[in-house]
Amino acid sequence: MKKLYEIIINPISAITKAKKEKNLSFTFLVLIVAWILIAAAVTFVYKFGGRTTLTELTSLDILISIFVGGLFVSLLGGMLVKIVMVILGGKGKYFEGLTSLAYSILPLSKGFLLAAIFSLLSIYGIMLSFIVLIIFCAISVSVFFRSIKELFGTDTVTTWVGVGIMSFTIILTFSIINFCFPSTLSLIRA
Repeated sequence: MKKLYEIIINPISAITKAKKEKNLSFTFLVLIVAWILIAAAVTFVYKFGGRTTLTELTSLDILISIFVGGLFVSLLGGMLVKIVMVILGGKGKYFEGLTSLAYSILPLSKGFLLAAIFSLLSIYGIMLSFIVLIIFCAISVSVFFRSIKELFGTDTVTTWVGVGIMSFTIILTFSIINFCFPSTLSLIRA
């Protein structure tokens, strides 16, 4: 548990340890914990936040869907990170890609859960949620950038280019899916 906490509090040390240890089991544990927190946050918002969409789903359905879907997307995302960074000259394998992604999702998941809880506290809770999300999103993006830089052994410019390519790829993919299959994304938005 201390190692999980270190990813949020001292990410540079956690990334350095990950680079030395190359413990794929711990990376999977980080992903599992992160997606449990995100699934719990989404379930919490739908259960107690007065959201009326997805009313035919139970809290357990939402929890399981977010958890399984998140893990699947993360496993594919780790492969995307690896492919892009290796093409750009980085030295790494799937472990480095998945670890970069997993370590960056963990702070975001904690922030999302805290924001979900704070959102129930009327207008002050929404302001607190906003502040928490800004802080944890900044930590998350910074950890993603730094972990790619350290784990793949790239310079700053290459890391920025890689993150830009991955961001562009995700946006382009959603745009193509929305254009070619507009009814598919409407199911996600419902």
